[in-house]
Amino acid sequence: MNIGILGTGVVGQTIGSKLVELGHAVHMGSRTSDNSKASAWAEKTGSSQGTFTDARLLAKSFLSALRATAHFRRWRWPEVKT
Repeated sequence: MNIGILGTGVVGQTIGSKLVELGHAVHMGSRTSDNSKASAWAEKTGSSQGTFTDARLLAKSFLSALRATAHFRRWRWPEVKT
């Protein structure tokens, strides 16, 4: 399954690595497309990375591994037609 993870910290990387281990395609999303932590993780696991929007658009489902304070910001997701 294509899974997006929003967040590049320890939680996002740990969950993402386990999902890759289980055979899922994982896309890690961050605020910017050139996030060094996400790039290093993607290279190490053979996964992909990009922005939060990229992760949302490429994933069939996604999870948030963001700090609690980030959840209170307003998110505007692009329309996704299924």
